[in-house]
Amino acid sequence: MNRLNKDQRSHLLRVEVETSSLFAMTPILTNLTTLYNFSTSETYYSYTTLVYNEYCINKSERKMTEHEEEWRRVLRAFEDWIEYESSEFGPWTGYFSIENLRTLTDKERLGWMYHMRDEIIPSRVDHCRMAGVALEDFVPFMPDMDSIRTVRSMIDLNHVIEDIMLKMSDVFSVMIEEYKSGGLDEIVPHLSELIEIEEDIRHHMSLYSKGFAQLSSAGFEIPSES
Repeated sequence: MNRLNKDQRSHLLRVEVETSSLFAMTPILTNLTTLYNFSTSETYYSYTTLVYNEYCINKSERKMTEHEEEWRRVLRAFEDWIEYESSEFGPWTGYFSIENLRTLTDKERLGWMYHMRDEIIPSRVDHCRMAGVALEDFVPFMPDMDSIRTVRSMIDLNHVIEDIMLKMSDVFSVMIEEYKSGGLDEIVPHLSELIEIEEDIRHHMSLYSKGFAQLSSAGFEIPSES
């Protein structure tokens, strides 16, 4: 039987297969066997097996790389969202307090309301959506149905939180009009409403911890806090 020599086996390991099935690889295999002048079907079978095995290994490695990259993308999306909450959104919530709002001028109060409605909240919603998109893209890499259900529940949670955030934006729109017509006293009830909405958002955000704990149990590594 004609066996592959060392150079031929070495060359084989450098072959990069980009096709998705053994059937699609047939022309490549035929060209390779012609190049090496393999004359027996047994040799052809051995060489085909080696090429196919190498293809499976490469495919598995690519799948693992994609799997890891998508998981990192999920973690980055949530890290970015958390950073936005603490550094960009959080400081502005101090004016949910009527005492703090009284320290501002009329122009500054309106500026705060417009800024929250037109810039801060839309950016907050975008961060929430990006986390949801990352989770959606991660679903195909789930190893089992339990993991799929976990990620799907986290995606559903994203939609709930986004809706609550948009509700906060609607409250600011009402506040702007009522402040223009009636002044600070007119918007006091809405400040309490904002506080309730924010508490609801933070409650729902805390529910992600359950999903991440389940994914961690499934083998997805979550970096520890330094």
